[in-house]
Amino acid sequence: MSFKHWLVAIGKSEGTSDKYSRAVNGVISSWADEAKLCSKPLFEIDSVTELLSIAKGLQSVDIYLDRNKQGKNMYSCALNAYIEYRRRETPEELEQDVKNIIDDGSISATEKSTYISARVGQGKYRSG
Repeated sequence: MSFKHWLVAIGKSEGTSDKYSRAVNGVISSWADEAKLCSKPLFEIDSVTELLSIAKGLQSVDIYLDRNKQGKNMYSCALNAYIEYRRRETPEELEQDVKNIIDDGSISATEKSTYISARVGQGKYRSG
């Protein structure tokens, strides 16, 4: 199921789904690329860990912060929705993401714990 269709399935309007999808695939990907947070469009990134890292990095990108404020948090909501969409992947991807977090020497133990909790802990709150 595509991101846009998933958004509609969880109750977002067609208009919101279209805006979120275009934002993630368009300007948010561009801002992340320009800030050297990623080297490909966000729609091509499957790893929740990588997406969480990009989302964290965007918190220090002025254009993202400014546009997000002007847009009443539409960009952060779109990105968070996309991360949640990607969280609903297969167990094998979950296992690989957790392994990647554990093996990442560039993040602290506290951050690892937070990332793993965010990646694993969502299961009990999911519907359907």
